[in-house]
Amino acid sequence: MMKPKRRNRRGNPGTPPEVIDAIRFLKEKYPEEPANMIRARLKRRLDGKKYSLPTERTVRNILARFGPLTGGELDNLWSLGVSADYQIPLEANGDLLKIWKWCMVVGRKFTIREAKWAARLRNVVKFENLLFLASMYAIHERMRKDNQPLNTSKLDAFLTFDRSETWIYQSMVALGKVPAILKWDKPEEFYGNPWLDWIGDAGKSVEGLLSISPKHVQSLSREADMIYAIWLRQLSEGPMWQGLTDEVKNNISERLHNEVAAKERIIRRASASDKSFVELLATERESVVAPSREILKEAGIE
Repeated sequence: MMKPKRRNRRGNPGTPPEVIDAIRFLKEKYPEEPANMIRARLKRRLDGKKYSLPTERTVRNILARFGPLTGGELDNLWSLGVSADYQIPLEANGDLLKIWKWCMVVGRKFTIREAKWAARLRNVVKFENLLFLASMYAIHERMRKDNQPLNTSKLDAFLTFDRSETWIYQSMVALGKVPAILKWDKPEEFYGNPWLDWIGDAGKSVEGLLSISPKHVQSLSREADMIYAIWLRQLSEGPMWQGLTDEVKNNISERLHNEVAAKERIIRRASASDKSFVELLATERESVVAPSREILKEAGIE
């Protein structure tokens, strides 16, 4: 007589805990998407790995067992004014404001819960990785069931063991001392698009959000890159953007990138001649601040 398939502690037959965690993470990242879309995203992340893809029904059942994703007031937007109310130390505000600015540019929400974790982690991780890891800890906290102690040992292991210490880490996993991380080499590839969470190239972050991949030739300064990201996001909210083909979107983004590079050169020349930015705006306002009328029109922005 065949033995019934073993069920894990969460009631899902044959689904490894790492895959269950990943399903919940994806739902947290894409809360409006149904189970079939979450499963499609999971499939892309499981390709080439030892885990099999669960059925859509299993994915739906896993999401249902975790319950609603609402997290209360801690998942409201962070601002400097609320730091004291949530015991966020004053010395963390400098880093939090940098993250807040980057999130404003790329159109990402930065929550009180993430700010609390960023304040805790700021002295143990590099700044460019701070938002990604703070969001990971925040999601683990939200995934916890009521009255359940918060166990962050998976993420703690990721912080503790350097990537050069993979041998040590794998030995600790084999002994059951630390839990396994699904993708040790590049956990950000499994958990989602790193450009959406890592403090890096704002332009690439917005491109990743819009699923476009233009081929830029010119490089931009950090400030110009943020200007490019701001306007690309604005164009994507235009009434005609969704009806454009990927080829046209890529073309628009490349032209916008080139325009921003040209505007940056104008600003540098003005700076070299001691011309203030205010004076520059007065003489070349349209050419410096906004994209060309042609680009705006193509996105349906007049």
